Amino acid sequence: MRRSYIILILLAICIALAFASIKPILNYTNSWVVDDLKATYPDTLVEQRLAEQYWSMYPDVAASSKFGVSGALGVYGARRHFQVFGQHENRKWPQ
Repeated sequence: MRRSYIILILLAICIALAFASIKPILNYTNSWVVDDLKATYPDTLVEQRLAEQYWSMYPDVAASSKFGVSGALGVYGARRHFQVFGQHENRKWPQ
């Protein structure tokens, strides 16, 4: 019986650690995300052009409150969508 409790506690710890490791990925609107994108892709005019192309290719993303034209991430929403979801959905990033 005691062994069952230990196994259950260890399992709960493993699940908690696994969830904690993916939480930053799921929280894609943190200010550090935008800061990191701005540092990595500093040319906002290029980002605007690429974002507009991506949004025109994928209207569902353009309408998103997080990644879209008026989304929380601004011009970097399109790129963040592609990084987190788009490439796994076989969407294409504009050239």
